[in-house]
Amino acid sequence: MALRTAGVLKADGKITTVVRMSHLTVPAAEANRRFSKLLRAAREGATITITSHGEPVAELGPVSSATVDEVEQKRWREAQERLEARWATLESVIVGPWTRDELYERD
Repeated sequence: MALRTAGVLKADGKITTVVRMSHLTVPAAEANRRFSKLLRAAREGATITITSHGEPVAELGPVSSATVDEVEQKRWREAQERLEARWATLESVIVGPWTRDELYERD
């Protein structure tokens, strides 16, 4: 487990050392019990390896903004492709032309 330290100046003038983990290995049962804390650690930059019976099975870590942008762009492209595929199956409907009086006809 790699540790990073940083000094934090408190209001009373004392400097406190804060230890931040950049990598942590956690058994699945503990990860289940402490998921919200692990999620918070991942948000702060830590990478957490989750093990089952001592074997790594999953990794939890921060998402880079580039990854988020790529996922969002992929989602939009897929939605656009589905929409265009749907439009291709529809029959064209011809409406109009209307006169101005027909458009503003009052009952």
